[in-house]
Amino acid sequence: MSNTLEKKLSASKVINKKARSGDVSPHVSRDALKADAAAAATGERKDDSTQNETNSSEFDAEYDVPHPTNEKIRDKIRSLLTDALFKKDEDFVKDRNDAQIVANAIEAALYDKMDGNGAPYKNKYRNISFNIKDPKNAKLRMALLYRHLPPSELLNMSNHDLANDELRKNREEVRAKMTRDAMPFSKQEASTDMFKCGKCKQRKCTYYQMQTRSADEPLTTFVSCVHCGNRWRF
Repeated sequence: MSNTLEKKLSASKVINKKARSGDVSPHVSRDALKADAAAAATGERKDDSTQNETNSSEFDAEYDVPHPTNEKIRDKIRSLLTDALFKKDEDFVKDRNDAQIVANAIEAALYDKMDGNGAPYKNKYRNISFNIKDPKNAKLRMALLYRHLPPSELLNMSNHDLANDELRKNREEVRAKMTRDAMPFSKQEASTDMFKCGKCKQRKCTYYQMQTRSADEPLTTFVSCVHCGNRWRF
């Protein structure tokens, strides 16, 4: 989740706490809440005319979709997405109708992007639904409910981007380890007199160790005679 979205969500929490305390009506319009949250996130105060300008017709059009579709699968998906989005949360003032509007918009965008309700449509829905319902991924759900993350952007997010912060961090650590493990071995040679060259009988040698067999086998030692250049290993 981007820092911008996190700032907007934090600002939304401030607005909703005011609503619960009576400083703001709990029935204030979605546009007013959205505008106040945006102002709080940027540190700016806006008059009514400026707030209205922020609600572009293009943005609102994403959420203005016909419902129901009268297609069994599509309407079922919309209902399931609504269930996934709608949870009573003390930090947020949203009702089921808000969740339904967002769910309808997500499904409509999904249907258009996947050119119908075939296998790609269903697979993408399952992935989105799984991440929305993740108890550790409340930020994603709230970003959708408060329309900070429009459906068009949601559908372009990778599985990595959709995951909760903890899972994303774990995946990054695993990926980094795999990258380190895949790097070529850089041998570190050391000087020693522990080994005697079988060719010139001198003891001035260098050596390094390397895993050449299975992990449960001992390391292989590679020795080079500094005097004559003879090499051997054991």
